[in-house]
Amino acid sequence: RPYQLDALDLFKKTEHQDVTKFQLPCRTGKTFIMACIIKRFKQKEPSIVFVNRISLAKQHIQEFRKHHLNVGFIGDGETCDPSDKDVVICVDASVDKLDVKQKWAYKILDEAHHYENAKCKRTKAIKALSCQRTLMFSATYKDPYNVDFKYFIEDACREGWVTDYRFHIAYFDYGTREDGVVTLVNKYYKSWSPMLVCFNTVNNAREFKKKLDKSINASIYTAKTSEKTRGTIIGCLKSNT
Repeated sequence: RPYQLDALDLFKKTEHQDVTKFQLPCRTGKTFIMACIIKRFKQKEPSIVFVNRISLAKQHIQEFRKHHLNVGFIGDGETCDPSDKDVVICVDASVDKLDVKQKWAYKILDEAHHYENAKCKRTKAIKALSCQRTLMFSATYKDPYNVDFKYFIEDACREGWVTDYRFHIAYFDYGTREDGVVTLVNKYYKSWSPMLVCFNTVNNAREFKKKLDKSINASIYTAKTSEKTRGTIIGCLKSNT
C-alpha cells in the first residue's frame, strides 16, 4: 500500500535517529510494516518486538512467519534463545526474562503509548536494553506532535483501506447521558450488536448493566476479569449471542 511504502521511506530517512515514531490507525498494517523493516533492513543482531498482551503476540508471530522470518517468543512461561532468531516477540511483563547483555538490532514497541511514562518500572527496563534503533508504533500517542510518521484515520477511510468503521453520534438535550445511552441500546441492540460501551469506572458499568432490558445479554469486562470469563465473553461476541 502507498502509505506503507511511505513509512518504509521514512524509516530509511531517519536512520541516524535513535528513536523513530510511527502513528497509524488500527487495522492499517503496522505489523506488516514492522516485518518489512526487519526483513528488508536485516542486521547482524536479532530484533525484538514488545507487546502488552499474549493475544497480540500471537498475531505478530503469525504475520512475521508469513514473511519467512525465524520468530521466537518470550512470555506466558515460555522463553527462547535469540541467537538464531530474526526477531523475538516479548510480552512486556516478561522483560525481566531477557539477558541485559543481549544486543538487538531494532527494539520495536507496539501499542507504544503504553510506554510513554518514563517513570514506569517496565518502561525503564525496556529502555535499558541495548539496540541500534528504537521504533515506536501506535494509533494514539499522548503527545501527537512529537511523531515522525503520521497516517490519519480520515485518510485510511477516504482511500478505502479501512471500510468497516461505523459511527453513531447521539445528542441528548434532556435527562442524563447514561439514561440516554440506555434508551438507545435498549431500542437498537438487535441491529447494532455486538456493541462495546465504555465507562471510566467499573461501578458505572455495573449500574448501566442493571438498567438494560433483561432480554439483552450483556457482560462487564474489566482488567480483573478472569481469562476464562474473557474467553466466554469473546466467544459470545463472535457468535453474536
